[in-house]
Amino acid sequence: LHARLKTEPDFQAVSQKKVQVALQSIRSGYCSGDFPATQTLPWEVTDFGYKGKGVKALSPIQRGTILLKEKPIVTMKFEMARDISASCNEDMAKQMANSLSLDFMAAAFEKLPPADQARLLELCDCAALFGVDVGTQPKLLSAKFWSNGVPGPPAASDPTEEDTVLCPTVARFNHNCKPNAIYTWHGSAKAGEVCVVAVADIPAGEEVCVCYLPTDLITDTTEERQAWTKETFGFQCRCPCCEGDSAKIFEEHRLEMEKLRAEIRTVVSDLPSATSDLLGRGMRAAKKLLELCRANGYTSPARMRILGWEGYNLSVASQLPEEEVKSWAKLRHESLVLEKGEKSEEAQLAASFLGKPARNLADLQRQDQQMRKLR
Repeated sequence: LHARLKTEPDFQAVSQKKVQVALQSIRSGYCSGDFPATQTLPWEVTDFGYKGKGVKALSPIQRGTILLKEKPIVTMKFEMARDISASCNEDMAKQMANSLSLDFMAAAFEKLPPADQARLLELCDCAALFGVDVGTQPKLLSAKFWSNGVPGPPAASDPTEEDTVLCPTVARFNHNCKPNAIYTWHGSAKAGEVCVVAVADIPAGEEVCVCYLPTDLITDTTEERQAWTKETFGFQCRCPCCEGDSAKIFEEHRLEMEKLRAEIRTVVSDLPSATSDLLGRGMRAAKKLLELCRANGYTSPARMRILGWEGYNLSVASQLPEEEVKSWAKLRHESLVLEKGEKSEEAQLAASFLGKPARNLADLQRQDQQMRKLR
């Protein structure tokens, strides 16, 4: 290809390196993330056996790296997704065959350019796992959408809810109950891009995975998590948290973490009436939970964000030294940067708490009110 381009007057100055990067971008269908056009991506879409296509790190990836930014090729508004799901009693097979979904996807597909149509059709789907016959194109398209859709931007009618979007490259990231990446709008909702962000240091050769589970299910038992993936996507999760010796260790840790969270919540839910002894117990539980999470890689931004806020509240109420108070504020801020983006309102507000931490319960209450206004 490079040799052919060199014969064209408009392309004589194009280097072989630029051609290689362009070809890689076409194959991956990506938007650059943290990587300029002149840099080769540190990951690739490849085959992972029974799991199908997935994403593998080609070189070490640092925590906090934006691996991908991609604009959706299909967006289903929250209201439509809600109505389809409700009318089908959240039954995936019925959602794939729903007439409203079939009509929506047929119309959406017709509007796509040929390249995006091809990328959509290349995606795997779980129709066969639910016994759905995709003999007609509308059913096939609907199956592709429900099998690969991810949470989108806040819904216009209700900012606490989300649209559902389809991004062909984002869809290539497989599931793990202890992911090393997340997908998020990462402060780029206005640009209309879904981001995939590394939330752990990822060595070369390791699969890059996100977690498909809703936040409130991450701490469920192995059986409950596997039941959810089976019911929602047709597969029983076989990640290290769900199978093998490592699953037994994770279950022990999960029970311990739940116990510590319960202790922390008991104290934080009523700080004004908490005795010094109760505050001490809550603070010790928070420190132990943080140590357990960091030692075993259970450091998802959503989990650390909550723990950071709880530790911050406990340390202020306990009148601990400012440096310790700031350490919890820093944990919350760093988690929000990963989850929402450094320029997001949430991260900027958390940075202000880090710069000027609360000194008493009255300050905490004011800061809590500031946070609530952003929700």
